[in-house]
Amino acid sequence: MNQITLPEQVQSYLDVVAAKYGITVRIEEKQNSKLMRLIGWFLKATRINKLFMENYYTTLGNTIYLPVGAAANHDPETLTRVIAHECIHILDSDRLTGPLFKFLYLFPQSLAVFSLLSVFAVWNIQFLWCLLFLLALAPIPAPFRYFFELRAYRIAVLFARKRDKLDDESMNGVYDWVIKQLSSSLYYFTWPFPTMILKHLKDERFMSEQDFKPVSVWIIKGNTERLMAAYKLRHAKEE
Repeated sequence: MNQITLPEQVQSYLDVVAAKYGITVRIEEKQNSKLMRLIGWFLKATRINKLFMENYYTTLGNTIYLPVGAAANHDPETLTRVIAHECIHILDSDRLTGPLFKFLYLFPQSLAVFSLLSVFAVWNIQFLWCLLFLLALAPIPAPFRYFFELRAYRIAVLFARKRDKLDDESMNGVYDWVIKQLSSSLYYFTWPFPTMILKHLKDERFMSEQDFKPVSVWIIKGNTERLMAAYKLRHAKEE
């Protein structure tokens, strides 16, 4: 397996913030994972998602699988923000234990698994009622998935405010982007209530929560280091 060389900024984030969370994050490229290649082949063969391997980051357990070429082709800032988003998912998964997190994340669609109980209809016809669980596969609003994704997408708000220094008007672009993700087919219509999502995104009290403080501290430290580096470079040119 080829060793991934991560940009210094990304590695710094993992070393500092992930350590503060008390989690170990692994980074792998999808093409080096047999499981990811199998999933990618299936999604492409069924035409569900032809670009799974090239365009999508996937997190399973404590491992973040990067799409093909992401480590080399994506700029460090973009890569850092994506991994920061995924780290929130890892943190939530670690707290709830993996299986419970996955069940809640996929709820109510995860209820469809109980339709398998209908096989017991060979002994009792009443078990056919279990087929009604298949209705859960419809694009029903998913409150738990929305909660988890809102937490993760708040990382985008945090970076926009702390790193990019966006004002209220400029934040509208960030809000619109997140709302599109969570209210459309991109996340299977997780929470098709744009006004409510906007209200939650604008509520920045989350920045004082313990889970987001390490990110803020890391960003502020990075901002200071960048300013110092720029000052030293300008000073050297003047000399």
